[in-house]
Amino acid sequence: MFLPMLQRMTKLIGEKQLIGAYTIPEKPKLNWVTWFDGEYQKTTEDYVQAKIGFRGTFVRIYNQLQYSLYNQARAKDVIIGNDGYLYEENYIDAYLGTDFIGEDSIDMKVNKLGAIDKVLKAKGIEIVVVLAPGKGSFYPEFIPDQYDINSRGKTNFEGYSKAIAKTDVHLVDFHQWFDDMKDTSRYPLFPKTGIHWSKYGEMLVLDSIITYFNALAKYDKIPELNISRVEWSNNMRDSDDDIERGMNLLFDIEDFPMAYGHYNFKDSVTEKSPKVLTVGDSYYWGMFNWGLTEFGFNKAQFWFYNNEIYPDIYDGDAKVSNVDIVAEVEKNDFILLLVTDANLHKFCFGFIDQLYDGYGLAK
Repeated sequence: MFLPMLQRMTKLIGEKQLIGAYTIPEKPKLNWVTWFDGEYQKTTEDYVQAKIGFRGTFVRIYNQLQYSLYNQARAKDVIIGNDGYLYEENYIDAYLGTDFIGEDSIDMKVNKLGAIDKVLKAKGIEIVVVLAPGKGSFYPEFIPDQYDINSRGKTNFEGYSKAIAKTDVHLVDFHQWFDDMKDTSRYPLFPKTGIHWSKYGEMLVLDSIITYFNALAKYDKIPELNISRVEWSNNMRDSDDDIERGMNLLFDIEDFPMAYGHYNFKDSVTEKSPKVLTVGDSYYWGMFNWGLTEFGFNKAQFWFYNNEIYPDIYDGDAKVSNVDIVAEVEKNDFILLLVTDANLHKFCFGFIDQLYDGYGLAK
């Protein structure tokens, strides 16, 4: 009974930290008001529970029992599929079409995108839309039986890919490309226990994006990739097991071997190299962390969900809502809009509407 108390006081035994979005409450302050209205007692209870010794271990034991005995994940929106494949539910919704927003809504958004594209083209700026595949669409065969994959409806991916293809906006469909490579790729393009494309698949995307932009660039180019080698590993790296890590289990789920490339830029950017502003979701994080934005896209910005501005946010409260969106966009040569199918129901996260209004195109 006293072991948790001793652990909290001494930290004699090292514990693996929990992974995920949670906060440790601050130590409550005692005063007459908080004591008599009961707030102090409640906040103290929450604080003690959060700081109790072996809390992380207890959580992992509970989560492991739920997974091993009942095949349940004690993590938000995580779905355990057949053969132990892990999903997040919104990726299954995207594949089944249960999040479909309707053709009229898609056409309205794409019409605005086309109008913005014309304005920016006149200023020498090109928009490139990248449609990223989701795990539900790549591995539908492992979606659990409680979902009826035979009753799929229309999907946002189908709607947006067809609508954008009718415009002059540049469209790169990695969704279709990954599907075409699924049975022929030498290395896995998606992991078993992660939600993003594999690190190998990300490398292919990175190389293809650079090649695509360089075909559009009029003068200086983005530095090309030099891929030296690809190696197999049974130890998952980076995001290849991000869902599993968020489940906070005691024991690892068995994965199949994954491939990891070793690569770098052949050259360095110059002052005249193209600047590429990226507006996207978490599928861009791996490329950003590797250095694409700084060393490939000429120190441009990454607008994560069109909300936080990276890398500027590391030095302050850099939010898109605090900047002149038109002025910031016009500092760039390209605008990369990267969205996975699970986020197409909120395509570009308000960026198109804000820029459309910013240029006064609604008048």
